[in-house]
Amino acid sequence: MMQNRKNYLNEMLNDRGNVIRFISITILLSFGLNVIAGSITLTSGFNAQTGFWLGGAVLLLVLCYLIRFVFKSLRKFITIDSFIIHDKNENSLLDIDRYKFSRKINEYLVSAISEDKDIKAIWDREPIGCYHTVDDWIHGRISKSKIVIEELVEYFIIEELSAHLTDYFNDDKYNKKKLQKIGRNEVPEVLFQNRFLNLFSKPMEERASFEINKNKVEEPPKEYIVNGKKVVLKVGETVSAYGKDGARFNRFDLVLPRNSKVKRIDKNTIRLITDRFDIDIFVSFEEENYYPPDGFIEHYLCPGIDRTDSFLRHEGYKINIELRIKFKILKFLINGKWEFFYWLDSYLDKINKDMSADLYFERINWESTYTMLETIKKNKD
Repeated sequence: MMQNRKNYLNEMLNDRGNVIRFISITILLSFGLNVIAGSITLTSGFNAQTGFWLGGAVLLLVLCYLIRFVFKSLRKFITIDSFIIHDKNENSLLDIDRYKFSRKINEYLVSAISEDKDIKAIWDREPIGCYHTVDDWIHGRISKSKIVIEELVEYFIIEELSAHLTDYFNDDKYNKKKLQKIGRNEVPEVLFQNRFLNLFSKPMEERASFEINKNKVEEPPKEYIVNGKKVVLKVGETVSAYGKDGARFNRFDLVLPRNSKVKRIDKNTIRLITDRFDIDIFVSFEEENYYPPDGFIEHYLCPGIDRTDSFLRHEGYKINIELRIKFKILKFLINGKWEFFYWLDSYLDKINKDMSADLYFERINWESTYTMLETIKKNKD
């Protein structure tokens, strides 16, 4: 599980000095060893060719170690384990109070099912954890709803990144000429392989669930103060909206430093490419069971439900998220302006708090709460 570190990029940049010193010392040491080896060869009458190959071998070993050390320093792998609880009777996800990840993906799923018949059909026909019978044997299988969950989680991560970047760069200290906005039309590979991103960002005028006022008169932009920051919006420019039966619209854009790109690597991985580093966002849902702490469902999620009934009705599932960060060697080693990239620290901290199962139970202090509830129950008995 990712540790709660608020200054991840800062620590990496501070380590840069150690990396540069290590490279310098290694090169000087290698040079010194080769000079000594050459001197020994000459003074002891060794064959020059033998000395050449011996020195070359030593140099090669040092270079291999140096390359391995540098590249290891430039790559970071962060894993976040999250979870969902599925109600098998209702074929729905439970809304887990104070767990933003659970609340949001539940909202997204309900909205999508209300508007998109194809997503609803997949969810209803092959719910997660479904079984099929062969002769007298019951077999588990990977359901088609697995893909729905993976796309939901991927959309949540992208949407949180979009909101975070918009808020982060909404500051006059950032030169807007050094920023770019990546919109829906700039990410076709990502868009068309994630049904939720495609559906929710699709213009409202192209969707039957939204009513459009054709006689609307365009007005000049207006300034608003949001969380103490000035936001300039065109009047009528919609960031998010709800239509009939819970349908939703979320405008998609990523505000990033110039020359940034977003591309899909495979069906489970999206890569965010910036001038200083690349981030791969990998989501894996293999319908692996997750067992929440004792008493959590019957005391917190569904108060009063019998434990046996809960066991038969509710199923927990683990979701694995990996953030693979690769720093670019020249930009990492050479001093430069990093102020347009410090959003990485706050975003990693935010997404970890929103998604981590361990941090969630730590935040609600479940162990102490459950002990208190059990004590009260025993005293009543």
